Amino acid sequence: MYDCKSRSDAEYYYRCWKSSIPKEPPGFKRICRTVERSYDEIFNYFDAPYTNAFVEGLNSVIRAIAQQGRGYDFEVLRGKVLLGAG
Repeated sequence: MYDCKSRSDAEYYYRCWKSSIPKEPPGFKRICRTVERSYDEIFNYFDAPYTNAFVEGLNSVIRAIAQQGRGYDFEVLRGKVLLGAG
């Protein structure tokens, strides 16, 4: 689906895929429920193909720094992150 060039192509691909799912086992139906709950957020990717992967990675680095340096106050932690992230 993410290889599609437009939102309408991706939505069409998803609808075709969803209609091809057999009734049993129910595993793929769970995936469909998840997609339906976050439909706009998932398909908005095709309108603006950006993700928050960089921010999520930076959050992971911040957590690791905070865990290594127990007791850092906010300003020290902020300085270490800014220095490390460039």
